[in-house]
Amino acid sequence: MKKWAQDKKSWRPWLIGFSLEYAARQLSKRDFEMNVPGGMKGLTALEREEMTRRAWGMGWWGVRGAFYENVTG
Repeated sequence: MKKWAQDKKSWRPWLIGFSLEYAARQLSKRDFEMNVPGGMKGLTALEREEMTRRAWGMGWWGVRGAFYENVTG
């Protein structure tokens, strides 16, 4: 990612970061659905907080790097 740091409009770092965040969220979601009784409805407060944090993390990718530079600029 450091290789593309000079080019603020490069989509590669943005896509890599977004993909990692999305994959982590999906893996957590699948794990909760398979291993927690009641699925997503049976989460503890800490687990719900983590899923909320991941949702906000996905939203923040909309105001970062190439997405911001290319869409708003």
